[in-house]
Amino acid sequence: MDSLYFAMLEEEYNKGMENRNIAYFSGGEAWLEPDGILRCFFYKETKVTLQIAQELHKAFLSLNQDMKRPVLSDVRNLRQIHREARQFFDTQAVHDVVLANAVVVNSLLTQTVVNLFTKMSQPPYPLRTFADEEAALAWLQTFVPPNRPKATPPQEEETTPSEGKPS
Repeated sequence: MDSLYFAMLEEEYNKGMENRNIAYFSGGEAWLEPDGILRCFFYKETKVTLQIAQELHKAFLSLNQDMKRPVLSDVRNLRQIHREARQFFDTQAVHDVVLANAVVVNSLLTQTVVNLFTKMSQPPYPLRTFADEEAALAWLQTFVPPNRPKATPPQEEETTPSEGKPS
């Protein structure tokens, strides 16, 4: 992959991240958007093992506020998903978190693999692949009910003037 592509991807990724509650896992980061969409971003060349899949699930559980949510999975940096990880993604525990899943890909091969996995596992929620992140988000918006609670922004710790800074 070309370094300009990764620079553009990083710039897009960093937009507005300063106010997000981010959950880190071995292979990337997950966060809850203000509109209620869960997002996951994988680091460059990540190989998703069972351990990483379980860590991602725990990250989602820490963010989802006990409800199913639409998920945007950005897999453009993935190198591989191990069989055990794919099997874990097809468990009831994962199904209980996901309302719909938009998978952002950057190649026809990745799109074909995701579509094959979807046909084999037949998840109980809608799953589509997209080459364009904005189109994926637009599709996921159709799964965000107007009365669904929005993400709660992280609270900043308050300090009194006597803490940390001399008067």
